[in-house]
Amino acid sequence: MKLNLHGLERAKFVLSKNRLEVALLLGNGINRAARDSDGISWKELLQTLIKEASQYAEHPKKAESRLLRLLEEDDFKRTPASNPEVFDLIEATCNLDPGATQGRSEKIKLQSRISDLLKMIRPGKPHRQVVSWAHTAKVPVLITNYDHCLQDALGGLACPQRRLKTRRWVSDYYPWDRYYAPQPLTDPLDSFAIWHIHGDRVMRRSIRAGLDQYM
Repeated sequence: MKLNLHGLERAKFVLSKNRLEVALLLGNGINRAARDSDGISWKELLQTLIKEASQYAEHPKKAESRLLRLLEEDDFKRTPASNPEVFDLIEATCNLDPGATQGRSEKIKLQSRISDLLKMIRPGKPHRQVVSWAHTAKVPVLITNYDHCLQDALGGLACPQRRLKTRRWVSDYYPWDRYYAPQPLTDPLDSFAIWHIHGDRVMRRSIRAGLDQYM
């Protein structure tokens, strides 16, 4: 959502007056806004996966062209398929042998390859601005992205992974007890920390790729 000057000032006022009751929920929009950052974009990551997967198809060029069309945006920034649907088609293209109806050859382990490519995404100005404000205001950040752009945007300040003490052990498949912060938390609701709510690139099993994993 784009804010005009009045809307931006209003947003700043609301955030400043309600800091103790605010948490930031961020998605891939912040990566799309960071167009001047180094590394690869999310779209380039998908394009790389498509090119690699298409090599295993019965007709590689045809498969690549068909899959790349799924990333084309219309005038309203809409694509023919959602990211989970694209991931499913990428996996089927590279791991389902021609003519087969079941079984996987595992030529590309999608979550592992996504994890590797995510290391190439770098933070930009929007990441630095958001994380600087949240850290200063002691506001928690919930992020649906798997990359570590926000952690890296803190500059020289170390932001390691930590674990919140809970009564029940939590696996790396749903690592909701893990967070990133310069210091251990005393109160998750009143402290800055970065929480990966859809998965984390350092825990490959947590990455939600296809539709079945989202469901």
